[in-house]
Amino acid sequence: MEVPSEPKSLKKSHKKRKASHENGVAIVRPEFFDGMTNWLKLQQVLEKTKENEPESSLKSKERKTRFKKSHKKKREYKRNPPQNQTSKTKHLFKFDFDERLTKTVSLDCEMVGVGPRGCDSILARVSIVNAYGECIYDTFVKPKEKVTDYRTFVSGVRPSDLVDGKDLLDVQKDVLAILEGRRLVGHSLRNDFAVLFIDHPRHLIRDTSKYAPFKKLSGNRTPSLKSLAAKLLGCEIQGAEHNSIEDAQAAMLLYLNHKNEWEKSINQWRRKK
Repeated sequence: MEVPSEPKSLKKSHKKRKASHENGVAIVRPEFFDGMTNWLKLQQVLEKTKENEPESSLKSKERKTRFKKSHKKKREYKRNPPQNQTSKTKHLFKFDFDERLTKTVSLDCEMVGVGPRGCDSILARVSIVNAYGECIYDTFVKPKEKVTDYRTFVSGVRPSDLVDGKDLLDVQKDVLAILEGRRLVGHSLRNDFAVLFIDHPRHLIRDTSKYAPFKKLSGNRTPSLKSLAAKLLGCEIQGAEHNSIEDAQAAMLLYLNHKNEWEKSINQWRRKK
């Protein structure tokens, strides 16, 4: 994919930056969207967002102390990893210290077909991005059934992609650890939940296919992510094969651009109940 040339005035701002720290919390701002079209425009939109790490009730001094302790534990773990550690503990440790996690994440899955004529869907790929559009998790999933239709023209998945894929159970654990306690953005998330065999608290779900103002743009019908990206973001996605990272990023942008109105409508609905 060709990346549009950038103006000279922007070149300096695109240099690789290290994570900055605000009140002892690492804030990572990626410089680009992996695979997204209209790269410069999307970057400019992201720079306007103020999505930060989860807020804490701790005082600033206590937050800094906790941050230092967590990194000290991480260094000690690398030098002397504990013996006979359970897989669950290893799994939790991996994400407890991932500084790229934000309080809002976006998920998208790709499926392949199994059974007669490939009519039934199983999970083939999972991608999760943070509030800055940075991919924090992306993996192919090894099928437990014979794939009869890879749906490559839509899914972008090929037989070679799944050969070294992760086991579904391990992927479930990874995804659940990332999503725990976080606001989840996505498009038609019930389909993703179905193939992942997981669920998520309703009050933490932000589904771009169900948001009323978005549905109005499609005559009160369920809008496609492609049409929403074209109308509201001014960019083209899913030109041919789908890309789960790109779709997750597009859903995140849609949410962030309408976050204030979206959250306000949810709060009003809760008060009425």
